[in-house]
Amino acid sequence: RITATARLYNGKHIECVVYKFNETRLEERRMKVADEDGDPSERYLEIMIEGCIHHRVKSSYIDWLKAHPRKSRTPEDQWKSYAEAPVGVTMTAKELAIHNGKDGNRLCYAFNGKVCEVAEGCPPNVIHIMAGGNPDVAFFCAKIFYDPKYGDPATPVAMDDEHRRCMEDYMLFLFGDEINGLTQVIATLI
Repeated sequence: RITATARLYNGKHIECVVYKFNETRLEERRMKVADEDGDPSERYLEIMIEGCIHHRVKSSYIDWLKAHPRKSRTPEDQWKSYAEAPVGVTMTAKELAIHNGKDGNRLCYAFNGKVCEVAEGCPPNVIHIMAGGNPDVAFFCAKIFYDPKYGDPATPVAMDDEHRRCMEDYMLFLFGDEINGLTQVIATLI
């Protein structure tokens, strides 16, 4: 977060706080995207439009956003997912809660019913934020990576299967190489 000055429509200047993306991370993400036509994603524009409507931004700007070229959402049949759990290996939510990475316990989390173990010695990163025995990382991700197409689920039960699979794909898109090298699906959550 950094402090900045914003100019309002009436010309008045106010101080505000803005979030600045890590430039190194941004470049890494750009390298992952095969289609680099520079257009924002459909999700991003929908978030911008929703925010502009909520904050009563000029309709001409909203119309400009609505007409702006965009990258379409990834088709469902191209979504990525975690590997399947080993057949017959299960873990309960109570067992998962113990695997919080503390006191010598393994560091695990569950994503859409798949229990993932974080590799020993994994450097602290986003995986550690999600893990810690978290039984529903898809819900955690939905709260962080809001998508107007699915809304803001109040509870894990409020997420439908499509939204859960979308979050899994998005997670693997953002952190795929890290996750694939630092976590392993070890069980099915029951």
